[in-house]
Amino acid sequence: MGMGRIGNNQLTQKILTQLSSQLKKQERLFEQISSNRKITKVSDDPIAANRIMSLTESLDRNSQYESVAAGADVWTNITNASLDDAISTWERVNEIAISGADGSKNAIDRVGMAEELEQLLQHLIQIGNTTLGGKSIFAGAKTNATAFRFETDANTGRVTGVYFQGDSHVRTVKTKDSGSVEFSISGSNAGNLDSKGSFIDTNSGINSFETIISLRDKLLNNDISGITGNGGIIEEISTVSQSFNSSQVRLGGAQEVIDLDKSRLLNENSELEQYLSREQDADVAQLIMELNNVQNVYEAALASGGRIMQLTLLNYI
Repeated sequence: MGMGRIGNNQLTQKILTQLSSQLKKQERLFEQISSNRKITKVSDDPIAANRIMSLTESLDRNSQYESVAAGADVWTNITNASLDDAISTWERVNEIAISGADGSKNAIDRVGMAEELEQLLQHLIQIGNTTLGGKSIFAGAKTNATAFRFETDANTGRVTGVYFQGDSHVRTVKTKDSGSVEFSISGSNAGNLDSKGSFIDTNSGINSFETIISLRDKLLNNDISGITGNGGIIEEISTVSQSFNSSQVRLGGAQEVIDLDKSRLLNENSELEQYLSREQDADVAQLIMELNNVQNVYEAALASGGRIMQLTLLNYI
């Protein structure tokens, strides 16, 4: 009697163990289907889990690079648009200088030109004080400051002086290959002769604002001396124009590097996402078939196990 009871207990325990195993298989398959993941915990496949973790970390790092590159891209686009505006404004300044020096023009004509120059001067100051998200794009590292402040005549309201309040710091962005690229343009190189300024550059001796003020005042006084000729205002205007164009060329080079980096990141991310998908994405249709099979096995085992246990109990009685 004792041996029969032990045998029956062992049989019952074996049936329960098999049923429990089938339930665990169903639970794992259900987790895979609901999460659409092959691996729901590291213990499922430690090696594959490490590969997934490595791929995910690579994508996260690339996402950070992409975010920084996108910010630099917007910054360069705004800066480039501002320089376009400055160049267009400067072309008009040059036209007025040439026209104002024409001997056929009279004092009244030149006063009208001077008034237009005042408007162009104020517009150029606005360009120099362009901001992006509240940050001055031409102020160097002092992005919270207005790049250029100006003073006006109390009687006429005309601008008498423009002064740089930023610094010559140039912003840089790291690239995927561990390099870096400068993507900003400073309004002035004051205090740093190794750098270049766009509106004011002490190396080339230009000050776009002072040039306009000087030309404006000469035309107001119907004085055309010093506008043309060697070292004249028109020559200064040409030098300033070269500075704006040079700044735009430098910016264009930075934009090319940033665009290339973004393209490289896009291609790399596409490959990483494909690898990650192969490693972690579940074949839901296949898993559903497996789940149905496991459920059928479980139900069959449950039914047969119940009959066996019932017969065992009768034999025991």
